[in-house]
Amino acid sequence: MKKYLPILFLLILIMPALAQNQFDHGYTVQTVYVIRVAQHANGYLVRYVKTSDGQPATTFIPHSWFRTVDADGNPRANQNEQSQLFWGRGDTFPRLSVLSRDGQVVSVRLYLSSNLNDFTWATFNNNSAFAAEFSRMEENPTFEF
Repeated sequence: MKKYLPILFLLILIMPALAQNQFDHGYTVQTVYVIRVAQHANGYLVRYVKTSDGQPATTFIPHSWFRTVDADGNPRANQNEQSQLFWGRGDTFPRLSVLSRDGQVVSVRLYLSSNLNDFTWATFNNNSAFAAEFSRMEENPTFEF
């Protein structure tokens, strides 16, 4: 029994490294605290806190990312087809999680307060001002972390 103890100890050390490589497919998830959210005709304008330096940043998340079919009723083949929108209350709302692989955005999970009177909700004075930003994010989604 004593001669198997070093082998068992070695296996215990090696197993976590093997398991990590088995499931690591290059995906990373960044979750950030949302400061403000404003609903736009084309999506959501989201102000959040960057994890790198604690400074605020702004992103635009188009409504189309949360749809499962296109305008013609066909299933979406878009890279963002798995994006999800969650409504709720509590300490974990609002927040934003971005799943990326090899630097490309795969999906977004946006957690919003279901209470529209919450201090995190904002309103637009000019709803057409940011239409170009939503189009840009549709083509090339980028986030600062």
